[in-house]
This record gives sequence, C-alpha cells and structure tokens, in this order.
Amino acid sequence: MVEEFRKLDPELPTQTANTFLFIAMHEGCTMRELAQALGVAQSTMSRNVSALSKIHRLGKAGLNLVQRDPDPYERRRVIVTLTPRGQKFRDTLISLTLE
Repeated sequence: MVEEFRKLDPELPTQTANTFLFIAMHEGCTMRELAQALGVAQSTMSRNVSALSKIHRLGKAGLNLVQRDPDPYERRRVIVTLTPRGQKFRDTLISLTLE
C-alpha cells in the first residue's frame, strides 16, 4: 500500500496518507470529525486535505483524490468525499489487500 502512495507522490507524508485512508473508510465525514479521529489540529487537517484535493495550498496542484463541499444543512461544516480518481485509488488499495 505504501508503494501505491509513493507512486502518487514520493514525498507524501504518512499523516496525509492516513487522512486519505480515513476519508476512504468514512466518506462524507466532516473536517472536524477527521481532525478528532486522527488527533490533529484542524489547521493540520486542512493542510492534509488540501494536499489530497485538486489544488494544494499555495496554489500548486494537489493529488485530486478528495473534494471538500459545504454541508447543505450546516454551511459552517465542510464534508469531505472522494473524487472519481480517489475512488479508483481506494479500489486499487482494496485490491492489494485482497491479493
């Protein structure tokens, strides 16, 4: 599994990989739930999700594995889901665990 993450980004931090795995297992979670579950500050979680999103912070390209959308019922909350590319990557990781 680690090798698959390294194919995406050879310098991808483990914390960012863990963020993706949590989102893949709990799709539709909020940023707050992510931060609490992984035991990090919301600012740290925001950086990790940005790296996994289409546009990384500072305007550089991200991995386009997840997307953030405002919760339609509570606009202050942000819901995180997988993009089609993220779903494909999740499926690749699942197939590796079944081999």
